[in-house]
Amino acid sequence: MRKTLKTMILTTMLVLAMGATCFANPSDDLSKSLLSAGVPSSYVGTVSEYLQKTKISESQYNTAKSKLDQAKAIIGNTKDLSSLSSDQKSEVMSLAREGGNALGLTVKFGKDNQGRTTLVATDANGGTVLKMSTADGAANFDLGSVVAALQEMVEFSNSSNKGEFTPVGGTMTKTATEYGNMMLAGAMLVAFAGGIFVVSKRRTA
Repeated sequence: MRKTLKTMILTTMLVLAMGATCFANPSDDLSKSLLSAGVPSSYVGTVSEYLQKTKISESQYNTAKSKLDQAKAIIGNTKDLSSLSSDQKSEVMSLAREGGNALGLTVKFGKDNQGRTTLVATDANGGTVLKMSTADGAANFDLGSVVAALQEMVEFSNSSNKGEFTPVGGTMTKTATEYGNMMLAGAMLVAFAGGIFVVSKRRTA
């Protein structure tokens, strides 16, 4: 009897563990890191969609990370990018273009109708992947968040589950959650039913 109960418990734990693995949402961490890095919520989905179509290699990551490190040396602990000198801003923008190029993106800077500096990143086909201005966090810039976002981008782009998410309104939603829940519930029912059957059989024996 005790052995049967132990078997039931272990089986249930195994099913739950498998379910947790299946339902892990890699896009959640990516979305949070992009938002923390100052990416507008309306472009979280387009960045994620771009990453679904490409894989960032270790070499690409190292190049982009190197550009961020060089930018860090220029920016230092400054949180307000507007306080940088014109030369410093030019150097940082040049590094941003080089870093974007390493990830397969073309980065261009311009001005919006309010005179604010804008950054637009496009893919090889000219599609806009990201657009943001100095209003999106330049006054409280955190390079550490950008580095963290880059790491999440690499992980997501190489995830085997990245194709299960669909951009919806700038965010990413999982397309197979209902089926996964049904599979988990079914597996748990089978585990319990099997245990009950064994117990009942022993009692009637």
